[in-house]
Amino acid sequence: MLRSLVGSEMCIRDRELIWCSYENISFEEEQKRELERVFEDLQKRKEEYIIKKIAVYDDYVRLRIEVSPKYEVTNILKSVKGLPAKHILKKYPEMRQQFGKGLWDTRTAVLTQNQFMEEQINDFLKNRRTQSKIR
Repeated sequence: MLRSLVGSEMCIRDRELIWCSYENISFEEEQKRELERVFEDLQKRKEEYIIKKIAVYDDYVRLRIEVSPKYEVTNILKSVKGLPAKHILKKYPEMRQQFGKGLWDTRTAVLTQNQFMEEQINDFLKNRRTQSKIR
């Protein structure tokens, strides 16, 4: 458990991670459920962080994690984005042709909880979707 890895709960920080599917491709309901299941399984295998909230939407994922500052958020991102992507692309091989370059867009928002967080998330998603349409 994460709490046993750090000496004080004062060190623990909640982070909100948001990232989108590649080129705004939407997930089907079955794929969303499978992604949620994969994130739950991932949680059981990882001690660096605790996933407190999982939300898979049509074209993006939002996780709330509890993490000690001694762990690099970039390494956690590789884990929470990479392992589920490999699993989904293996289970749904037709998605590999559909997505081509990969499952996830490279842009990710990492936020600390604050009074402006929902507004920041909405801005991130709006800007990301606008940029994807331009391409």
